[in-house]
Amino acid sequence: MKKYISIFNILLMSIVLGLSACSDDDDNTNNGQGNNGSTGGEQIALNNQFSYQDQIKDIQSVVRFDQGYNAIFYLSPTANIQNLEGMSQANDYLKVSLPTGRLGLSTDFSQTGMQVQYGEVILKSGKGASGPLKVEVNGENLKMEMQAEAGEVIACKYDGKFTHQISENMATITPMGGEKTTAALVSAFRTQAKGEKKTVTFALGLTETNTPNGLSAGKYTMMFMAPMQHFDGKYHTFKKADGYQFYLIDNEKKDYTNEVTEGRIRITGKATDEKMHLLFEATLSDGSTVSGDYYGTMQNIADMDILPAKNAYTSKGGYEEPGTKKIIEVICQYNKEKKEYKFGFKWNEYQEFGGFPHLLEVILKEEILGTVNADFTQKTKGWAINYGSFQIMHIAENDSGAEYKPKSKGTITAIKVGENYRFNITAERLPDDLYTAASIELSYEGPVKVVE
Repeated sequence: MKKYISIFNILLMSIVLGLSACSDDDDNTNNGQGNNGSTGGEQIALNNQFSYQDQIKDIQSVVRFDQGYNAIFYLSPTANIQNLEGMSQANDYLKVSLPTGRLGLSTDFSQTGMQVQYGEVILKSGKGASGPLKVEVNGENLKMEMQAEAGEVIACKYDGKFTHQISENMATITPMGGEKTTAALVSAFRTQAKGEKKTVTFALGLTETNTPNGLSAGKYTMMFMAPMQHFDGKYHTFKKADGYQFYLIDNEKKDYTNEVTEGRIRITGKATDEKMHLLFEATLSDGSTVSGDYYGTMQNIADMDILPAKNAYTSKGGYEEPGTKKIIEVICQYNKEKKEYKFGFKWNEYQEFGGFPHLLEVILKEEILGTVNADFTQKTKGWAINYGSFQIMHIAENDSGAEYKPKSKGTITAIKVGENYRFNITAERLPDDLYTAASIELSYEGPVKVVE
């Protein structure tokens, strides 16, 4: 009897050891590497694929986008996706997020800061989730091995190319009392650095165009100036003392708002780089808010003048009554001998050259037309501004009477846009022993009537 019992025990131990061996084999198949999927209860090795429940998807497109301190990867079974917009349209991606500081490290989902999402399923680390994760980036190549478990299991193994989208290239504009607009930034322009602070002017718009003035076809344009010394990838506040300015241009209303009450900007890249990264947010004095994120090609231009014309001028100082006058008509005389134009800006229908009330007269040589933001200096020849007792003009270097003529500073834009003319003039007479301070600011775009 004891003999039979002994044989039975041997058989029983063999069965137990066999079951234990099967269990060890199963553990070795998974091996904690997060590179296995399951279908029909069977474990299979993943190869540039991700799995969820009984679904296994081939990875055809991968896009990386960084948000704050996190690197976010979108892995999709749809081919040829190059950006987040394409990922959103396909809506079939696996989304893996982790702090950029953990790239290249072996980590696991017991630590915080990581998240995996597929459809409606979201697995967050540090909240009951477990499993390994390792993401390595080498140039344009991504290597990812991951298995996240929290009731649900999502696994992925990928080794291949990816697209790094630096920015969503989007802007959000909320005008005071108006409707919020979120739209793609598709055109960007940049001037050369100018002035003592070496400021660069940027203009970003919501429509494709090859010229800054073409940005007016979009609903909004954002234009700002920033000193080149702050192109360091760090946030800086909009301080006028540093050379910053910001304009939100409403192209539909042909108006603009500036004066930032609070805001900041981050510029990454050199002023000579083909592509730059701009991040900005601003609250303007009228309560409007603007934010934008752009990475892309910068179209280089010598200068730009894109603020909507107000068709008015404002005078200060001199004997004329100070204040703003609305321009109702512009008249022009041409002097063939001197090859110069005399433009008169009427705020009263009875005004004419040489009459009263005084016309604001801008006298320009032919070569001045086509000028954008030119300085009123000795080097910019062939101009004069008359408004009653307010008179300034170009003073030649060899002018024997220069010491008795009023000194000035300012800028002028005088260009033809289609059949219309565009003028933007800021002129200031500097005070000295002979003259008091006075200034004119002119903004006009529209037709010009030729008179004898």
